[in-house]
Amino acid sequence: MVRASADGRRFAIAVATTKGGSALLDISSHEVLKRIMVFDLPTSRWVYSLDSKSVDLKYVSGFAVSPDGLRLGVMRNGFVEMYELPD
Repeated sequence: MVRASADGRRFAIAVATTKGGSALLDISSHEVLKRIMVFDLPTSRWVYSLDSKSVDLKYVSGFAVSPDGLRLGVMRNGFVEMYELPD
């Protein structure tokens, strides 16, 4: 699953654990979400990682980068949690 900001400068991907390793896949019931990572195209760098070690990602049903690329919204347990991203 990939979600891009409206300006196209940043995108977030889900990294899920599957049998035999990790893969960049859609979130589904047979996978365990390992992390959500945000990439910045102008700098060609990963700028943020929301890891299952720091946040319980078990019940994440979706995520999105804000239109301005400065926040990551994560839908979990029926609530949207917002995370500030570096400039």
